[in-house]
Amino acid sequence: MSLENGFFRTLAINFIHNFIASAVAVLLPLYLLEKNVSIESIGLIFSVLSIIMLIFRFIFAVIADYLGTRLIFVGNAIAHVLTLVVYTLSSTPLHFAFGKVVEGFRAAAFWSVNRTEIYHIEEKQAAKNASIMGAARAFSTVFGRVAIAIALIFISIQSSFLLLVLVSSLLFYFSLNVRNGKEQKKLKLSAFMIELKKKHSKEFWAAALVLSIAAIYEAPLLAIVIPLYMAEVLKSSPAIIGFGLALYSLSFSLSSYIAAKHSMHIKNIVLGAIFFGVLPILFIQNVEHVFLLFLFLSGIGGGLGLVNIMETIMARIVKSSVTPSIDISILIIPYRLVEFATLAAVGFAITSFGFHSVFLALVASFAVYALLAWSILNKGLE
Repeated sequence: MSLENGFFRTLAINFIHNFIASAVAVLLPLYLLEKNVSIESIGLIFSVLSIIMLIFRFIFAVIADYLGTRLIFVGNAIAHVLTLVVYTLSSTPLHFAFGKVVEGFRAAAFWSVNRTEIYHIEEKQAAKNASIMGAARAFSTVFGRVAIAIALIFISIQSSFLLLVLVSSLLFYFSLNVRNGKEQKKLKLSAFMIELKKKHSKEFWAAALVLSIAAIYEAPLLAIVIPLYMAEVLKSSPAIIGFGLALYSLSFSLSSYIAAKHSMHIKNIVLGAIFFGVLPILFIQNVEHVFLLFLFLSGIGGGLGLVNIMETIMARIVKSSVTPSIDISILIIPYRLVEFATLAAVGFAITSFGFHSVFLALVASFAVYALLAWSILNKGLE
């Protein structure tokens, strides 16, 4: 396919971005343990990203909606390289926190323009295309985690970071070919305040609140709780941890892709998300092969809940907006605030109450999120 095909180009950027991000998500918590960073400090380090994203996602979104998306996509590619270099050179909690700042810039750049680019492909298919892209990111996450798990058999964590620098160079190729779109107006400093002061509907803020509850489950589960549980309790090797996370991502991607491809009714998606999001709690035992079953089943619920439900809500809320990047960045503000608080607290929760109690709390929050999401989607927002 030609790079002129917007769907293919956006798909490639999504795939490569998540391949790298998912590999880093396996490497970083294990590298922090290797450097003898405490569990409490790990949570605090991870929470830095949320604040950076909260601030700069809005700034990048305003720039994108006024000047076009290409500049931000290129910035994302640059930030990928810088993030990997910083982590490679890090040795103290402060160094890693700085790495999270750079990673926050990277994540803010990507997410400030990615959904906008997807919605521009074909507005009538916005929700479906967004779900397909979400499934593609999940598939790339599988490949990223499997690849890094294999790499960890042969090379060190530090060398694995350097290997990912080579992969990140592919992002420049596709990002530089993004169609910049029509400039809407000249960007002025006052534009940021104008956009912040815009009023949004009650439905908009209701959706924002529901999405924020998803952060309680999504933010700490794969980033901290699962890899640390496998390393500290199950005593799994880095390679097994990588393969376990890949197993979660495999069922995550398959469920979200099948639901999107076959236009599954949203009611069935919500029911499936709740069933597979809650049932696997029975398989959290201190046995490695049983826990792998938990990962596979949870991935099904996660795919339905964190891709299909979430993307459907977002698409319905902002698909007709003239400034979609900005509106999405504002919609997600409560999510980032909850994400920050959850990540900062999860390390302390683990040391105070244990992994099993934390797993139970995360699963309960996911069920609440899915039920509230259904209450919004059932109203037929447009």
